[in-house]
Amino acid sequence: MASGGIIRSNEISVEKISGETIEKLPAILGEPDVLRSIQLLPGVSSANEASSGINVRGGKADQNLFLLDNSTLYNPNHFLGLFSAINPYTTQDVNIYKGSLPAQYGGRISSVFDVVSKDSKANEVSGEASVGPVTSNVSLDIPVIKEKAGLTLAARSTYSNWILRTVNNNTLNNSSASFLDLNLKYTHKINEKNSIRASAYYSYDDFSI
Repeated sequence: MASGGIIRSNEISVEKISGETIEKLPAILGEPDVLRSIQLLPGVSSANEASSGINVRGGKADQNLFLLDNSTLYNPNHFLGLFSAINPYTTQDVNIYKGSLPAQYGGRISSVFDVVSKDSKANEVSGEASVGPVTSNVSLDIPVIKEKAGLTLAARSTYSNWILRTVNNNTLNNSSASFLDLNLKYTHKINEKNSIRASAYYSYDDFSI
């Protein structure tokens, strides 16, 4: 990208999708899904109809690098790939690199998905929640130092075990299929140009047939 003969950026094959856009797209089982939203971009496709696994420009699903606040997310899926492990309500932006990957990403073969979570709102307590037929989600912003520091807490879980118990099959009645993920982010604004951010993420899947 150039302006007035000055090169501003030399990045190519980079796209960005915002958290606001993801929340406006059609929901999957009552909840927006980050990875399925990305599949609407050109050059990105799903591994199969029932999975949120991603193939980029012919690459395999295991050739993608997923980052959440600069930390590697080794398994970006829940529930055998039916749900993504990224909470849509805590997502600020997703930067997708589909070619000419920058050197800091370690020479990944296919693509890089760089997920940036939202900074906490340090002016007032606020939150949002959703309840669907299979999953529920809640996020909360708590000021620590008003207008300066805040904490974001988010939790998402499924109560899908009841579906297995309604099936007239003894094997499935004793089975389980559920997941849980938790997000924690602390944001401290030092001045107009400097901030401190600390994030924590926990993911758990329980699957037994």
